[in-house]
Amino acid sequence: MNRIMKYLIFVFCITSLLACNSTSSGDKPTKDDVIAVMKSTWEKAGSSMNPKVTITINSIVFGSSSEANYAEELDGIPKSALVTAAKIDFTANTFYTDGVQKTRRIMTAAVYRNKFNEWDVMNTATVYPDK
Repeated sequence: MNRIMKYLIFVFCITSLLACNSTSSGDKPTKDDVIAVMKSTWEKAGSSMNPKVTITINSIVFGSSSEANYAEELDGIPKSALVTAAKIDFTANTFYTDGVQKTRRIMTAAVYRNKFNEWDVMNTATVYPDK
């Protein structure tokens, strides 16, 4: 009887550890997480062929969170990942030789941890309020 109890406790501990390490760890993104992903995605160093691009984050508003649904899984979000809706207001600054073009965008996005357990932002809709 004692051996069976130890085995059950061992199995419980292992399954608990595996559940804690899954992609749906339950943690929600912070503004700093979203800013880091946005900058790594949008900002470009510029070259002789392409202008330098930087972004300025105007605001980030988080919405509700839920487990990834089937449609989100088809878009590449890992199964059972925690997906948080976010509205990201930012300005893309494109540097040309004769000046800087500023394009303001408001993006509705899904923020989640990808298969490498890194934060990722998937654009679901974008509006250009200044046009």
